[in-house]
Amino acid sequence: VLGHALSVDPDQKVRSAYINALRAPDAEETLSRENFAALQNAFQEVHRAGELPAPVLERHIAAWSRPGRLRGALNWYRAAAFLDDGGVSVKHASVIQTPTRIIWGAQDKVLPPALIDAHRPLVSALDVQILPDAGHWPHQERPQAVTSLMRGWLSY
Repeated sequence: VLGHALSVDPDQKVRSAYINALRAPDAEETLSRENFAALQNAFQEVHRAGELPAPVLERHIAAWSRPGRLRGALNWYRAAAFLDDGGVSVKHASVIQTPTRIIWGAQDKVLPPALIDAHRPLVSALDVQILPDAGHWPHQERPQAVTSLMRGWLSY
């Protein structure tokens, strides 16, 4: 869905422009500067919401600091062919029949709610829960709400 949106939607291209920086050959070096200042800045939205205490951010920094960890995370973006090919590399042979819940942050600045509708033809039993006061990382921003939504879903 994201790959297709990147190929047809100029707004999504702008929203996802950061991906190019994450795929750059020098991304590890760039992102490691000044104690991972750029990555820490990316988490400021979550921190301002009061849901990312300093010890959690410190654990992120410790993980990013371990040899190969940051490269491994960035390699996901580098290897994601669907980001370049309009999503055709992940075409499904049939509609997904497994009941699926999407928990979406309404304040997400990267993935707009329009992408939700693009999932509907691909999943027969799609349940969407939108958290109005969450952004790109609902599990970090509103962990209690996400946990409650997951528990309710998994107990069906």
